[in-house]
This record gives sequence, structure tokens and C-alpha cells, in this order.
Amino acid sequence: MKTYIIPSKKVVLTKETEAISTFTEEDNTSYQAATADPTTTKPTSKNFKAASELSRETKLRQTQTLIATAVKELATLKTNIANLNKEHQTKLEQQQSQLEHFKTEQQNIAAKTLAETAEKQKSILAEAETQAQTIIQEATQKGENLLTEARKNQTQLENQAHTQGEKKGFEAGLTEGRKESERLQHLTKKVLTESIRERSRLIERSEVYLLDLCIVLVKKIVKNLTDDNRNLIIHTIKEALKRADGWVHIKIHVNTLDLDLSEKHKADFYALYESIKNITILEDPAIEPGGCLIESDIGAIDARISSQLQELELAIRDFTPIKPRIE
Repeated sequence: MKTYIIPSKKVVLTKETEAISTFTEEDNTSYQAATADPTTTKPTSKNFKAASELSRETKLRQTQTLIATAVKELATLKTNIANLNKEHQTKLEQQQSQLEHFKTEQQNIAAKTLAETAEKQKSILAEAETQAQTIIQEATQKGENLLTEARKNQTQLENQAHTQGEKKGFEAGLTEGRKESERLQHLTKKVLTESIRERSRLIERSEVYLLDLCIVLVKKIVKNLTDDNRNLIIHTIKEALKRADGWVHIKIHVNTLDLDLSEKHKADFYALYESIKNITILEDPAIEPGGCLIESDIGAIDARISSQLQELELAIRDFTPIKPRIE
């Protein structure tokens, strides 16, 4: 509450009256100066009106000053918001660039590992081929030796039969020689057939070993990806949601480690389809980091890492190499 002195009167201004017509200290002084008259103690209406106009001009200037200050602060606030948005966009682009660089590095590692595996497979298959060729050569040589021996025996029996001059003995020896020759030929063919089969079994065992090795290496690479790249869950969810066109209410199950990051990117998931009205992200420790399980009233999408590895393993094991033909 303020008190102002007017000649012959004491005026007390409350908050209500100040809201209507407020005198500052400067206004009061100006008023007294304007109304001071040694011959009278009452202010004239003209002087009182001048003082009121002075007060209104002062209030107007104060209001204009406040408005100008508010405009400056608003402009400063807009500038700060623009700078924050620009900084946020820059950080987002940097993170995206880092993610792409990381994915490229991991893909290079995977490609290098698969190339090394392929080289090792070639080496093992080459070794198996060499061993098989050695077995076949030995079996062929053995068969040829047996066949040569059989022909030699046959010739000896024929000569012996001719020498003895016994037609019956000659025919019997010739028959016996033919039987021996057929037996040796059959034995040679059997040895060759068994050699080829052993070669096939050796190559097949090598292939199974290499397939198992390849699967183990792929699982190891995937585990390193999920452990080193926490943003992998966002990529997994977005790829899975590409198959959710037309879905409305969606539940996304993720690992505990991926829960907070998934919640932060919920707006990105909504932006994929206009049909999506509600997304609920649920914690599920049974799901491996980096994977997810998406459910709705329409169906479900299994994007768990274990499920994807099972599909990859089935695809690898369904691969059927060309088998050598045994004649």
C-alpha cells in the first residue's frame, strides 16, 4: 500500500485503486509541482488531468518495454530451440553413421570368416580327393595284378593241357581258367566299387564337419553383433514390422537390456504404418538381446535371434552336394 501527499488531503491507495490509477513517486512529485500555488491549497482540474496523462504515458512506456523484452526473450528461446534441434539432428546422423560403419565392419568380418572357411573346405576336400585317388589307384593296381596273374595261370593251364595232349584235361583247364579269370574280374570290380564308396564317405564326412564349423562360426558372429551393437534391436524391430502392414494393436516382446532403447524409438515404429494405433513394448528375459517377438490380434512375427539362426542352420543343412556316381 502506498501513501501520497496532496495539499490539504492525505490519499491512501490500495491494490484495487492502484490497478485503476497508480501514481509513482515521480508522478506524485510532478503533480505537487504542477499544482503548487501560494495563493490556493486546492489543485485545479487542469493540473490533475496533466498528472493523469503523465501517469498513463509512464505506464505505456513500461508496458512497451515489457513487450520488447518479452519479444527478445521469445526470439532467444526460438534460437535456442533451433540450435537444440540442429544439435540433436547432428548427433542422430553421427549415430546413424557409426551404426552403418559398424555394420560394414561386421559384414567384412563375416565375409572374411566365410572366405577362410571356404578355403579350409577346399583344402579338406582336396586332401580327401587325394586320399580317394590314392585308394583307387592302389585298388586298380591290385586288380590289374590279380587279373594278370589269372591270365598267366590260364595260359599255363592251357599250355599244360596241350602238352599233355588230353583234350578233356585241356577243356577242363580252360574252363577252370575262365572261372578264375571271372572271379578275379569280379573281385577287381568289387575293390574298385568299395574304393569309390569309401571316397564318397570320406568326402561326406568332410562336408558334415565343414557345415558344423560354418554354423558355429555364424552363431559366434551373430552373438558378437548383438553384444557389441545395442542399436541392433531397433533395426530388428523395424525389419519385422515391415511384415505388419495393416496391424492396429501391437505388442513387442524384447530382452530386458533392449527395453529402454525400444521405448525411446517408439515414435519411429508408429511412423512405419498409419494403421498402427497402439504399440506396447513388453520385457521378456527369455528373448535374446537383439531379437524380438511381435504379436497382434492378426498374427505374430518371430524375429528372435535363436529362430533366425535355426532357419539359417536348416537352410545350410538342406544343401545337398553332388554325389559321385558309382558304376
